[in-house]
Amino acid sequence: MAMTKECCGVERVEDVEVVLDEMLRVVHASFDAFVAPDFSEEGKANFRAHATRDEMLTRKDTHDWFVARDPITKELAAVVEVRERRHVSKFFTHPSHQRKGYGRALMQAAFELCAEHARQQRQRKQATALEQQAQSHKTDAARAATTPTTVKEADKEGQSGRLGHNEEDDCLCLSSAQVTHVTVCSSPYAVQVYSRLGFVATDEEQTEHGMRFVPMQATLEL
Repeated sequence: MAMTKECCGVERVEDVEVVLDEMLRVVHASFDAFVAPDFSEEGKANFRAHATRDEMLTRKDTHDWFVARDPITKELAAVVEVRERRHVSKFFTHPSHQRKGYGRALMQAAFELCAEHARQQRQRKQATALEQQAQSHKTDAARAATTPTTVKEADKEGQSGRLGHNEEDDCLCLSSAQVTHVTVCSSPYAVQVYSRLGFVATDEEQTEHGMRFVPMQATLEL
């Protein structure tokens, strides 16, 4: 049975500095055990340079973190880092806590965060579009009130093909039909893990700065 966020002790990190050392312990232990074997020496060095206390603190304003703790020992078992609420930049479970449901519970929390952000963005876009349409209708009405009758008749003929067409419906349908995804660059080792969590590969394996990865994405339920 899959563990829930509650029984996995999932927490959203409010103050990164408080749990930073614990998170780094999990990240490096998991990286060394499962990911590093597939990286070149250059790749290992680049990853480790990115996973330091100073580097993580520089990301605290644009990234979100969730952690999962062992419900009995309270030891930090897993961590996920999300960039701009649309990309999973780190996702690690400590080797001693593998296959206990922590990763799935963390990804559930990350998906919910990204989905809520996407919903808010969509609502703002819809509100802006409707406001612009309302302003446009006011402008048209004001123009019509000061336009000579002969010009109005010409305009009416030109618009005859638009009868029955609702521009607001266009706006709302386009916004509602948006497909929003959360992305990740998976290490070769983790591809199957991400696949079980709903991600699909969007391209072939690539290598940058010695780090091998497969671009993947999962569709958010809005």
